[in-house]
Amino acid sequence: MVGLLRRADGVHDLALGAFEPSGGLVGVAQFDRLDDEPTAEIAIELGTEWQRHGLGRIMLAALVEEARTVGISQLTASYYAENLPVRRLLHRTGLVIESGISRGEGHAVLDIAVPLAVAG
Repeated sequence: MVGLLRRADGVHDLALGAFEPSGGLVGVAQFDRLDDEPTAEIAIELGTEWQRHGLGRIMLAALVEEARTVGISQLTASYYAENLPVRRLLHRTGLVIESGISRGEGHAVLDIAVPLAVAG
């Protein structure tokens, strides 16, 4: 985690944290991209007790907004195919333009040039 934060410049790499009131880290959302390409890979991880409460949706929305400000127009995500909550999270944004599953791995491409859907 420390290494990730050290190299994050907010343009090519960005990490956002979510903290509980006592200050403990409960979630991280990040993007990484090569050079100044308009596409970045995303990842979101939440503590188990913080899942299914809308925090992932909030963190993804914040990540999308930050990515837009630095010229990113597409986000890609890879995940375990059986991770239905992640698949739902991504598709409920209304931004998925491509998705699929192959050999136990799911993938999605989000076009973030359009506004996020309000779906919950």
